[in-house]
Amino acid sequence: MIVIKLMGGLGNQMFQYSFGRKISILKDINLKLDISFFKEQKLRKFELNNFKLNFEIASRKEIDEFKNVSRLIHFIPDKVKIFIENYIPLKFRKYLKERNFFLEKKVSGLSANVYLEGFWQSEKYFRDIRNILIEDFSPLLPIDEYNRKYIELISDVDSISVHIRRGDYVLNPETLNYHGICDIKYYDSAISYFLKNVKRPHFFIFSDDIEWAKKNIIINSPVKYIENNYSNNKNYMDLILMKNCKHNIIANSSFSWWGAWLNTNPDKIVTAPKKWFNAPNIDTKDLIPESWIKI
Repeated sequence: MIVIKLMGGLGNQMFQYSFGRKISILKDINLKLDISFFKEQKLRKFELNNFKLNFEIASRKEIDEFKNVSRLIHFIPDKVKIFIENYIPLKFRKYLKERNFFLEKKVSGLSANVYLEGFWQSEKYFRDIRNILIEDFSPLLPIDEYNRKYIELISDVDSISVHIRRGDYVLNPETLNYHGICDIKYYDSAISYFLKNVKRPHFFIFSDDIEWAKKNIIINSPVKYIENNYSNNKNYMDLILMKNCKHNIIANSSFSWWGAWLNTNPDKIVTAPKKWFNAPNIDTKDLIPESWIKI
């Protein structure tokens, strides 16, 4: 079986699930999710149960079988650890932790019985099962009236989603220092690009701080603010609306990354920030798809 550790917010969980799903298809074996992270802390919660996904929840016993292997590796000398990581074939490993933010090229050789820990934030891990993932990330429950009306409006206009991530990026000093936030200059540049390249742009603003967005993001074009979903703990519906827009302006956020990636418009334009992290020396070369415009 493939067991993948889930951690972080919804966008991170989607990356982790997608990588596990790809490996489970490649090996023709069941995918199980380790959701113990959400029982150990209160900041994040398990959110994948809002979608039509294909997985089982790993039991404590199953997780511990792999964790015992990882504990042994943790306490061995660095030289031996390097040997294990570089010379023992992946097909013999029971535990694999992501070492780099960019693509790990050898993962296709993984064992069919392995525990995976990491963020796996690149479409290169799973873009060949894109159609499967689009179906997987369909909402489990019927779409409510509020969001159904917005989907209808989004489909009738030259819709552009604008995602503004603030929340813990602003309120938590450690998180702010690591991630940073997209400044107004980024949004002004991205919006200007669409004003020049889309005939009748209609912007839809998504944010965890919608009042800040109303006061600070000035757009000389029709604008709608999506307010109900975040306040009603329906984050996943914001993602569904974003993916239905014809184009996307994303933040340095895995959440809006998924809104853009799941967008099936063949002519979509996606703008993304050149600088994804505030922290230095993080190689994000495999994070942004080549067709997206970096600003």
